[in-house]
Amino acid sequence: MKSRFALSIVNAGIAALADARLMKKQSSLRAILGLPPRLREVVITELSEVKSLTAVAKHCHISVTQVIRIFKEINYSRPKTLPSVLSIDEFKGNAAGQKYQVILTDPTDHKILDILPKRDTVKLIQYFLQFPRHVRNNVKYITMDMSLQFRSVMKQCFPKAHIVADRFHLIRLVTFALERVRKAEQNTLTNASRTFKTNKRILTKHFKDLTDNEYAKLMDMFHYSSRLHRAYMLKYTFHTVLKFKRRRDILRSINEWLSLVFDSELSEFQSLLKTFSSWSDEIINALTLPYSNGFTEGCNNKIKVLKRCSFGIRNFHYFRNRILFINARKGHATVMSHVLPQSA
Repeated sequence: MKSRFALSIVNAGIAALADARLMKKQSSLRAILGLPPRLREVVITELSEVKSLTAVAKHCHISVTQVIRIFKEINYSRPKTLPSVLSIDEFKGNAAGQKYQVILTDPTDHKILDILPKRDTVKLIQYFLQFPRHVRNNVKYITMDMSLQFRSVMKQCFPKAHIVADRFHLIRLVTFALERVRKAEQNTLTNASRTFKTNKRILTKHFKDLTDNEYAKLMDMFHYSSRLHRAYMLKYTFHTVLKFKRRRDILRSINEWLSLVFDSELSEFQSLLKTFSSWSDEIINALTLPYSNGFTEGCNNKIKVLKRCSFGIRNFHYFRNRILFINARKGHATVMSHVLPQSA
């Protein structure tokens, strides 16, 4: 008798728990469907802006929980096809325990294709190999920063595609080398260290854009350091390389510039010799083709703003859906019908 009585109590408890879960689920659904259709449309519109869920809730005069419940019904699947020009980059997302996430975009149509949870070689290869071979063969050009990891993955998964190094990162390599020289001179020439420190921005400006005052300060730095003068001239002459359009002229001008780098005897620039040799084809493509990572970098900046105003988004699923939703045009979104029901 005691065992039967105990069993009946257990069964009653399980039934009560199931009823409670059902009621909670129904109340959640009522909380969403109970909102006027126009208000739900406003919530969806607000979620497409770069702002926090709290800001959306405050604007719509509803709770954050209701906003989250509405956004849960928005989901994005993996894209079925890939564009002829594909762009890949990383950004610091700090989601799902991973410091970096990966973004894939279509730089031609200005569309984010997908956000991947981690910058892992094996995972990236597994992801891309999900696409049929004929889809991967459709990709003709791939733009990226000068990442050895990304280049290795893309060559394995897209053997017929041409890799294009991003021009911005190419220029940044030269600028960083100049900055290393400036820091070295600042630390060595202590009597003029303040001059090098306070006028460092002048070194990044184009020579023709300098004011008379800035030109005088630049000459002052060159007076103290011939090494900095040589480094600045290397940066200046590199910008002339970027003006050429024909492949033959670009090859000639790059080789001439690398000879200047070698003869300069600036240790801070010597690493560029190896980089330009290793990335020769990708650099030539960057200077002859009209593709770059510009759109992707712009998306990364928007993601940084979203993170900042949301104080970080740790849930990768929400993070990915929010990024894709904000940047969606005519993508592969699957929005549940009861999020935006037809008005009666």
